[in-house]
Amino acid sequence: MSAANSDWPSWRGPFGNGTAESVQTLPTEFSATKQVVWKAPVPGRGHSSPVVVGDRIFLTTAREDEGSQSVLCYSFSSGELLWEKILIEGKLPQKIHGKNTHASPSVASDGERIFVLFFVKGDRLHLFSLDWDGNELWRKDVGRFYPERAFGYGTSPLVAGDNVVVAAESQGDGDIAAFNRSTGKEAWRTKRRAERPSYGTHLLAKINGTDQILLNGADRVASYDPESGQELWSVDGGDPLIANTVVWKDGVVFASGGYPGKKTWAIDAGSQEILWSHPVKCY
Repeated sequence: MSAANSDWPSWRGPFGNGTAESVQTLPTEFSATKQVVWKAPVPGRGHSSPVVVGDRIFLTTAREDEGSQSVLCYSFSSGELLWEKILIEGKLPQKIHGKNTHASPSVASDGERIFVLFFVKGDRLHLFSLDWDGNELWRKDVGRFYPERAFGYGTSPLVAGDNVVVAAESQGDGDIAAFNRSTGKEAWRTKRRAERPSYGTHLLAKINGTDQILLNGADRVASYDPESGQELWSVDGGDPLIANTVVWKDGVVFASGGYPGKKTWAIDAGSQEILWSHPVKCY
């Protein structure tokens, strides 16, 4: 089973590019009352985006005063809070960037389960799989993430084939790793050495007929085989510290960001040629 295209099952939506199914009609004007069907309070604090599958909305949050990290499930039609599952208690990192939160990665769903990722004390990433009613199916310590200046973490998990994929663009030895959706067993892990950490989310794209995972960070844009983790291609470019996700169209991958420098550039995914670049950025 997989999420329908009319759902919004993960960061950047059903196609990984921030666009909804073409038949949908969306409101273009909002106010405190206009176009509002319902409102519901959200406890705690988090920067994760809500995901929608069927009549369920999934969202993560962290209660800093209680030291907990949890996932919330709301009814899409009514806004009723159906359940909350506290997954971690007493393991909030001592310090993160003031503009970050302890619940910044978005949930990912395969239509049967949800996958939740939290950054915890000790510079570790913990991945969870839950069923539709919030029952824990498995949990996994997926490895270390060392953030520069204790900035925290913000990268969302990705469902790709039979796996859920996590990127730890850590300062020094980072990696991208895949875990079986059903069992949590590690399927593959590919090392990525980086001068500085990155915080953008990887995504699954079909380019020139080939499914590939695209990731901007570690001083380059790289493509990986979602089944094996093998690098398909990479192009050097950009400043080391990246905090956003690439986009693509018609075989061209567009990347932007960097700190302290700035750059936006376009890459031909077939020839790996940089088609153009400009000294501006979306950070």
